[in-house]
Amino acid sequence: MSGEVDLLIDPDEALGHAQDHVEAADDLQGVLNGIVPVAEAGMAATLVQALLERVMTESQAIVDTHSVVGGIVAGIARDTTLTDEQVSEEFAGFDEELLGL
Repeated sequence: MSGEVDLLIDPDEALGHAQDHVEAADDLQGVLNGIVPVAEAGMAATLVQALLERVMTESQAIVDTHSVVGGIVAGIARDTTLTDEQVSEEFAGFDEELLGL
């Protein structure tokens, strides 16, 4: 059985964990969608606008990360026959691309 992955949690629990990531992404996206541009709010501070844009960009990356992690965890949980190598391939490049590591 070399190379097979034994999930440490029940696949249903893993799917619940994946759903937590999806819900976190949805919640964060809702907050981002609710942020009103500074100009529309009646404030003309260019610096404040720039800071908000930076925060929104960084926050969108968090939303994207939660979405991807949720999808990967759900996929692994649904297929308990994956090998160690296949699981590693699922996460390959994830830390570099989405987390900037």
